[in-house]
Amino acid sequence: MIAALMETALRAPLTPSAFCLTMRLFIRAFPQAALSLFGDTDVLDPAAYENVHGARADEHEAELRRKLTRSSRTPTATD
Repeated sequence: MIAALMETALRAPLTPSAFCLTMRLFIRAFPQAALSLFGDTDVLDPAAYENVHGARADEHEAELRRKLTRSSRTPTATD
């Protein structure tokens, strides 16, 4: 998902809710790097973005999951 958002950001500016989703995914994927970026600064507060834009970011995340899902990559049960 991060790659899809980065590709989009190269073509057009991200909305605040899309940026919120990008931060959320970055924090999940790279917690140590996120801590060093966001931990000691008041300039960019991920929690503040979540409070304001989190609901719309949830919608973006659900839409991206739906669009990026490929049944061929889904594990199947084995007997």
